[in-house]
Amino acid sequence: MRALILSCLLTAVGAHAEPVSVQVFARDRLLNSVVSIQAGETETLTSGFGLIIGRRDDTVWVATAAHLLFPEGRRDSRGLPLASSRIIVTFRNGDHFDHAAGKPEIDGTDIALLPLHLPLREIGFDRWTETVIDDQVKAGDPIFIAGHELAIDWFDSEQVVKSVGADGTVRIESFSAGAGQSGAPVASTFGFFGIYAQADGKRIIPMAEIHAAAVQADRPWQIIAASGRVETARLCLNVTGADLAQLRVRGPQRLGSLDANACFESVSGTHGVFIFKTGWVCSPEEVSLPAHASERIDVSCHETPEGSWGGKDGVVTITRGGKDNWLIREGLQQSPYGSISGSLEGTPPILMLHAATSTGASIQGQATVSNGHLTAHAFVDGVPWNLELTR
Repeated sequence: MRALILSCLLTAVGAHAEPVSVQVFARDRLLNSVVSIQAGETETLTSGFGLIIGRRDDTVWVATAAHLLFPEGRRDSRGLPLASSRIIVTFRNGDHFDHAAGKPEIDGTDIALLPLHLPLREIGFDRWTETVIDDQVKAGDPIFIAGHELAIDWFDSEQVVKSVGADGTVRIESFSAGAGQSGAPVASTFGFFGIYAQADGKRIIPMAEIHAAAVQADRPWQIIAASGRVETARLCLNVTGADLAQLRVRGPQRLGSLDANACFESVSGTHGVFIFKTGWVCSPEEVSLPAHASERIDVSCHETPEGSWGGKDGVVTITRGGKDNWLIREGLQQSPYGSISGSLEGTPPILMLHAATSTGASIQGQATVSNGHLTAHAFVDGVPWNLELTR
């Protein structure tokens, strides 16, 4: 699966910078799953960040870098790592907690799981949102860190993923991320793929390791499969038969018009092409774009008989029955032959008319649709009949 969705707590507050395009996921909402952490003894505190991984009963669990909560050299009487005596966790909406529900847990690597006592009866209700987690990050993906100088915000590392090992280990070029970013969730342009941890070599702890640590410790991991990883694409049209201003493209994420170059900036997936003009259609009606595609296709737009028509013979509604087929609902009651129903078949503007009157007479002929006019030259049981309608 190309991505995962993590349900997480809290709503966004305040404005902040966005260093990258928001085309693939709601980047602002991603930050709702991030917390800032200060840990240490008395007034000497070390800063970092963490990622909410889920709730169980009255406890919310946060994954972070173990060295943030377990200072080097601090051991208990048995020689085991000892967590800082003071841990302050602040959520994005400003709520903070100067205590935990229990002791942080360490898995033997650089992953720590921190429990926070947060009963629903005290906060009223959980504000759940969706966070995309990219579990198939690849070499060349840009890197963004969701934490900078105690602020839950985007930090553009100006780096890309160097390599991804068979075990999921993510390696990046060495760079100075800035003090206080330990445990900060790290994202590609598609979602979080790990947390920032070490200062050399393996700098990113992949989500797979965090997941494994949570499962082994029997901690919540509230993640469901997303629909898939989408990537940027560009669709350009060579249009005949219509004004560009009348065309719209519905992509996987938005509906929009074409730019001055007759192009539509979008993401991979199926795109519908349609025109804001009564009774008109464009062909092809759908275009499928692969990832990173930049394609220009020919689109032909034309008028169809679909819609409501009226004239001296009365009014009638024509609906689409299928490809190159339209149905004439019973109408034209004022014609010399009574009401008429039937079908039109073919490729506009020229169509074949097959219909019948309410008295059982057969109607055969040819119709033309053009510029809001529908005309037909037909025979009703061999008797010539001309029909003229307008929209």
